[in-house]
Amino acid sequence: MRQVSGGLLLTIRRKEQRTTPRAGTTTEFVRDEYGFEAFYNFAITPWMQLTPDIQVIRPAQKEIIATGKEVGTATVLGFRLQLVL
Repeated sequence: MRQVSGGLLLTIRRKEQRTTPRAGTTTEFVRDEYGFEAFYNFAITPWMQLTPDIQVIRPAQKEIIATGKEVGTATVLGFRLQLVL
């Protein structure tokens, strides 16, 4: 028996109005956060499933406060092996 399934997830988190002082000015350092996840589930045997996964996250924090460098989008790859006994 071969079972295959998959799914998608989109997350949107609205920013809160936060500001921080820097050099006598007020700078907004948060933004909307977006996340996307996709996975595919393979039933290799009736008792073993393999699930590859990818997540793409654009964080709410716009920049590192101490340095002013932009915080970029993160991509996370993963695998899960599940044994059903």
